[in-house]
Amino acid sequence: MKILNYLTSMLFLASIVSFNSYGQGYQLTGSQSNMYVTDCDSSIHLNVSMETADSSGGETFQIITQGTNPQASSLSLFVAWGDGTSSTHIGAQTGLGTGILFTPPLAHTYPTFDNYAILYQVSNPDNNTSVWDSLYYTYANCDSLPNTLYDLCLSGTVYCDQDSNGTFSAGDSPISNALINFTYNGISWTASANQNGQYSITYMGTGLGFATTAQIDQNWLNQNGYSFFSTPFTTWADTCGNQPILNLPVNCSTDTISYHCVSAKIFCDANGNTIHEPGETLISNAPISLWVGNGFTTLYSDSLGMISYCGWFGIDSMTTAYTSATISSSWLNAHGYTNQAGYISIPLNGATAAFPINCTAPVSCANLYANVTPWIGYYQNYSNTIKISYGNYGPANPGAYQVSLTFPAGVTPVASSFANQTYTITGNTMTWNLTGAYAGYSFNDYVYFSVPSGIINGTNHAYTISITPMGSVTECDSSNNSSTLNMIVGQSYDPNDKTVHNQKYIDPMEADVLTYVIRFQNTGTAPAQDVYIIDSISSNLDLNTLEILETSHNLNVVDMGNGVIKFDYPQIWLPDSNSNEAASHGYVVYKIKEQENNPIGSSIENTAYIYFDWNPAIITNTTININQTNSLNEQQAAFSVYPNPFNDQIRIQGTTPITGYEFIDAAGKVILKHAANSKELMVSTAELSPGLYYLNIHSEGGSSVQKIVKH
Repeated sequence: MKILNYLTSMLFLASIVSFNSYGQGYQLTGSQSNMYVTDCDSSIHLNVSMETADSSGGETFQIITQGTNPQASSLSLFVAWGDGTSSTHIGAQTGLGTGILFTPPLAHTYPTFDNYAILYQVSNPDNNTSVWDSLYYTYANCDSLPNTLYDLCLSGTVYCDQDSNGTFSAGDSPISNALINFTYNGISWTASANQNGQYSITYMGTGLGFATTAQIDQNWLNQNGYSFFSTPFTTWADTCGNQPILNLPVNCSTDTISYHCVSAKIFCDANGNTIHEPGETLISNAPISLWVGNGFTTLYSDSLGMISYCGWFGIDSMTTAYTSATISSSWLNAHGYTNQAGYISIPLNGATAAFPINCTAPVSCANLYANVTPWIGYYQNYSNTIKISYGNYGPANPGAYQVSLTFPAGVTPVASSFANQTYTITGNTMTWNLTGAYAGYSFNDYVYFSVPSGIINGTNHAYTISITPMGSVTECDSSNNSSTLNMIVGQSYDPNDKTVHNQKYIDPMEADVLTYVIRFQNTGTAPAQDVYIIDSISSNLDLNTLEILETSHNLNVVDMGNGVIKFDYPQIWLPDSNSNEAASHGYVVYKIKEQENNPIGSSIENTAYIYFDWNPAIITNTTININQTNSLNEQQAAFSVYPNPFNDQIRIQGTTPITGYEFIDAAGKVILKHAANSKELMVSTAELSPGLYYLNIHSEGGSSVQKIVKH
């Protein structure tokens, strides 16, 4: 995909768009648009209107700005067209729902068939407010346009459900500017209702019948004192003109919801009296499910064993003085703990509740963990940074234990950068022999490794850290005792990114455990009060196995349904990088297991959406893992496959002679297989049915799997 090379850096600069408004006029706060369009027209046209859509139509993309104090204003529009070019346009809006005339006109012509990511920024220079967003255009051959791709539409109204019947009826009032989270076929995005509570979205889909879900953003509900009546609403995707109407009811009654701050302390209750006393171990990183009246929110305890939550509870505080919380039995079992009670009561008046845990039965064990995570950039002839962390979740002290860190051959550790200097080095492995990892102990260090020059960009460098108990204490959970980080030489990293520790190609014969890191940084000019991450978990992963390994700040985890997880950092007050660069970063590390029996060729793709206060989402890179049996060498084996999508034939080109290939269907079955001996092949695919395939190509230099689509 020809995504603009500086798109990442543009999003880097846009992490915090604007925290303050200056002067008067139209205060821009957001925008919405039809994000995905596929057409065989090389020229595209944009239409920008204020608050509501321009009914005249005819444009490729319809952009609707949202804000406050709508009035005649001069606006500036910057567009990065996705093919290496950009332009700036000046216009003045004249009324709601009317297309703004920009100079020069909002038109662009693309040179070749391809996929293009378009980045735009609408600004009001009079008050220094602006909004960013992305569009995606596929310029395709008219004869090869897929008949299974559709422009899908969805619309509806967000409203206060006064009679609580779930239907938009007489007496119910629309809600303006509500922020809505949507998910379709593993892709998530947001949109806003207009001043009349109405929303209308257009998105591209690979077929009808997929579920589209919608839910009002929880942060927006909390800040307005509202609550959502249910888990995400679901409807079936359909084409524009046949689109479903999905109205979204909101509980706006203050009689049934109230704002509270609650807290609890999780600890090992050695004497069973349910009171935390000196000497009793505090439990960190414990997942606590808190009832907020209309669903559960998962909170993870901090290093002092504390959870805290402030928000609107769907509980009538006039008649109820408590809420309840519990803890996952599977997490307890994995750590050698048992719960003293199924649920505890937490007062709504702000008093801290005791959450006692039995840490002596059924076994006393230590739960050691180790992680290695990336920092920004990895280059040859440079001292690159990685982060190592290890510790013990408890409950027992392991006594003696060993930490080892294996680094790539030819790479040199910068000795002075290591806080713990007691290591020994054998070959390319550093080893620490340590003692005294009490329950709740943690160690973090940012260390440097010098990468020499002369290494080919794209070379994969693996760093592996492991921790092993050396005494007689039992290990509670060995699945988090090691971690591998794969760094690519010559690759820069956005401070807002997502990485997966596993290699791209994973063993299809076993259910792998994948470890993900999502990082974020406030690169704006003022602190970020609230940060949250929307993460659509692949359907090829088992959501029930998700476990938080590490987080930079107190974290709430909300299961929004349909595989969508919200990592929420309310009241984080994350400093901006200009005032405190070191403290402007945050991250979450979690692991999750593959679904059993994922077919050969199946891929696991994940993208995160990071929100800073009310700014548009920062969309991370997409991680990908493929269940593939062969040992692959991507550096040596480079292939071109085109056209894609294809019809009755496809061309394969390699840098080394191709020795064979297989077409594998979505279920993992080999449909077409041939041997070969050429750097270039023209393959007939007339016998293949339309649909998704994985093309497994073999050569003397290695193998590769590519996802392809037949029309």
